[in-house]
Amino acid sequence: MARSENTIRFTGPRLDGLPLPSRKSDGSADYISYYDQVQRGLGIRVSSEGRKSFFLRTRDGKGKPLQTRIGVWGRVTLDFARDEARRLESEVVANQFNPGTTRRTQRAEMTFGELWKLRQAALIKGGQLTTAYAEAIYWDKYFLPWADLKLSEITQGKVKKWHQDLLEMEMYHQTPTWFRKDGRGNWEAMKVPKSGPREDRREWANRAKLPNWELRKVSAGTGKLVSKPHADKLLGTLSATFGFGRGTVGEDEKPYWTGANPCEFVSKYSEGGKRTRVIEKEEAPKFFANVDKLPELWRDYFYVLLYTGARSGNVKAMKWEHLLLESQVWRIPADETKTKKEYRASLSTPAIEILKRRQQVATSDWVFPSPRSKSGHIITPDKQWATAISAARITNLTRHDLRHTLITWARENRHSAKTVGNQAGHTNVKTTDDYTHFSDEAKLAAMESAAERAAIYAKRPVKELGNPPPTRDPGRRARVQRQQDAGPKKRQGRATDTERDHQPSGKAASAARRGSAARAKSAGSPR
Repeated sequence: MARSENTIRFTGPRLDGLPLPSRKSDGSADYISYYDQVQRGLGIRVSSEGRKSFFLRTRDGKGKPLQTRIGVWGRVTLDFARDEARRLESEVVANQFNPGTTRRTQRAEMTFGELWKLRQAALIKGGQLTTAYAEAIYWDKYFLPWADLKLSEITQGKVKKWHQDLLEMEMYHQTPTWFRKDGRGNWEAMKVPKSGPREDRREWANRAKLPNWELRKVSAGTGKLVSKPHADKLLGTLSATFGFGRGTVGEDEKPYWTGANPCEFVSKYSEGGKRTRVIEKEEAPKFFANVDKLPELWRDYFYVLLYTGARSGNVKAMKWEHLLLESQVWRIPADETKTKKEYRASLSTPAIEILKRRQQVATSDWVFPSPRSKSGHIITPDKQWATAISAARITNLTRHDLRHTLITWARENRHSAKTVGNQAGHTNVKTTDDYTHFSDEAKLAAMESAAERAAIYAKRPVKELGNPPPTRDPGRRARVQRQQDAGPKKRQGRATDTERDHQPSGKAASAARRGSAARAKSAGSPR
């Protein structure tokens, strides 16, 4: 059948009533195409099985025929098919679109599951085992539906809906569990006791020396729904995966992903609610007094944490070989920093005094050793921190807030964000700004300084800026009227308001005074 005979004006009823072609002699499906009279190149392909699919047939700039599929009738509307045909045709004319190339590119595109595995391997190779283990659990519980999707199929709308749906899912955490195979070959689990610190559980497991048992970390449900901070953390993991694809080059010397990050413009629940807690002026005496009551090891640890503004993990793993006490410098190796870059932190005088005192009695390579810890240094100071804070009756203060406190105090003393950020190990000045929470005293001093500037411009004392300028006496007119009604009165001394109002002023007053003087002179001279 010629194409001109198959050209009709597409309407909904006509598309529904298109006849189905009969099957071929071998029983396979046959097809017939119809073209729209309204939109050039738009066609619909009807199969003998009843499937009707829109397509666009056109030519590129070199005259080569091109055809691309638009959608199935019933799933997409006729208006959508026409609009999409116009858009595709305009892109073909502008040499920005080739259906065959687009399909080949999409087939060769990496899936999210493949990109996830590459990032996991990079994390393990870089020594970030904790992050890799945590995200392995996230994968099974939260990211598995994304596994087979092409990266281009993960859109901002899908990410936004997923971020909202997370709040209705159960939260999971890691738990160490011993496994072994029973006589039937099935895995049998025995949970490690939950009492005591993590290191105590490890020692218990080592002492048990259970034969044929293997220690693994598995995920266990908490019975609680995913919180908003945890949902934001999962969104950050998804964003980091796409960021890894954009910044990592594959074997073909091209990035794994060159498109946009679909998480970039998805709003977090915690935006505008970042933590701003610092030690307040009224809390400082109680804080220091109760930290002084702790055992020496923990007291020194908390003070070094405050006086350096460093991360808790770096202070716990501080070694003597990394300290230059005479130069008051602490060299933190790249493999121990969050940014994986070595940086030098300065040590204030109180921190130096603590470290020199500890060095005199040191018997370990660690500044804060722990004989019970497998790592050799202290691990969990939660109990000691809770003791000091509760005794001081300070609420909602964490160890990481000491880092916020030191950065804030340094910025309030008018040190630049770049200097303070370099001390804290920040690679971005904006991060330092997020850690700075100016006190009420600092903001009041800024406002007083602005008021002094306003006083200079207004040419008035600062105390008078809040009061309106003096105005005429509002009762003066009424008093003048009463005096006029009462008639003129001779008074000694000061003139009344009425007399002052009727006295001449300016040139008239001068002329009157000269006339009075002349009359007095002539009256006093002899005739």
